[in-house]
Amino acid sequence: KRNLSWGAGPRAGQYLVLAAKAWAALDGRINVCCADVRQHAHAILAHRISCNFHAASEGIDTPGIIEKLFEAVPEPDSI
Repeated sequence: KRNLSWGAGPRAGQYLVLAAKAWAALDGRINVCCADVRQHAHAILAHRISCNFHAASEGIDTPGIIEKLFEAVPEPDSI
């Protein structure tokens, strides 16, 4: 939070889910996996997140923040 001027809103999550569903369908699957979400996260989130001066001074950019999100949020265990 301290590295962002503004972050992704609710529509970013909606479009991330839609992209993951579409990718799974194009791949012939009816279920979405974490890899589907991860594959499209940069394209969907990159223009919806803006880093501030604090982040720039520490050498953190938008792709770096997205990668930190992946590190901070664990993937769910498979059923």
